[in-house]
Amino acid sequence: QVLDLSEVPPKVALGWCRLLPKGVTARLLVCGGDGTVGWVLSAIEELGLSPPPPLAIFPLGTGNDLSRVLGWGPGSSADDLDSVDALLSNLANASVDRLDRWLVSVKPSRSLLLSRSKRLTMSNYFSLGVDALVALNFDSARRSLPALTGSRMINKLWYFGYGTARPMERVCRYLHRRLTVILDGRPLNLPELEGLVVLNIASWGSGCRPWGSSASPTVSDDSSSAKMSSPASSAAQPGCSAAFPAAIARRRPIRIDGLHSSFHMAQLQLGLAPAIRLGQGSNLQIVLRSGSVPVQVDGEPWLQGPCTFTVAHRGQAAVLRCATDKSQG
Repeated sequence: QVLDLSEVPPKVALGWCRLLPKGVTARLLVCGGDGTVGWVLSAIEELGLSPPPPLAIFPLGTGNDLSRVLGWGPGSSADDLDSVDALLSNLANASVDRLDRWLVSVKPSRSLLLSRSKRLTMSNYFSLGVDALVALNFDSARRSLPALTGSRMINKLWYFGYGTARPMERVCRYLHRRLTVILDGRPLNLPELEGLVVLNIASWGSGCRPWGSSASPTVSDDSSSAKMSSPASSAAQPGCSAAFPAAIARRRPIRIDGLHSSFHMAQLQLGLAPAIRLGQGSNLQIVLRSGSVPVQVDGEPWLQGPCTFTVAHRGQAAVLRCATDKSQG
């Protein structure tokens, strides 16, 4: 069954899963980017499908970070559909894994009576500051100039342009002075920052892996108080594990990284600078005490005023890991 999500929303498209005979399971192939994948995962959860059909990805987005860690590759095009038999074989032979999903709650300060609370689900990452500013600017360009944001290469050029525009960082300057970050009940000592990134998966920003590249589901768990053992190329801080455990894992902790600036973000993505590893844990609270800051959750950006962000574990989704890893393209 092939369904076009531009014509049929996921909750309607997935309704046929209820018609399957008992004992018959389905596998889904989502053709799109990380946003489309998150949309489908939320629909599966809302429908309460049991067992939930596991999901594979034919990556058509810009970053495709979830596709990368699951082995489906950094990007595809219509030309890749020439070998449909190989694609269906990979789908049939893929192994089922579990993806942690997190609830991001946004509660505005009481003084802002007109502001509304938000509740969003995070599968990939959540960020404040320069990283989110790039996403916000790109989203604005996509809405105003849709004809100029129609290809992956052009979109990456947009991202590069916004990521290197230092005058745009003023709204993010001295962000660390306006934030209080509490991880598993303990406040973090923040260095000078213009961005904060909360990671659920190992890949961020179109393939950058700040915590390492391990994606094995058998990697042992480690807690937020784990002893640090970092390689020379990382700027780890106390409470941080040197390696990201399973990219898709059994209730793994989220990771928190800091960004000095958009230039540091670009260096990190090119492998020219280390990440600022701030901590790892299972319960996160971030208080924005003053001003406004760009925010994004899995590519959905907005400008947020003073508030409290709370990140807590929501549940897990069924996903498929490709047996022939294409993550390196």
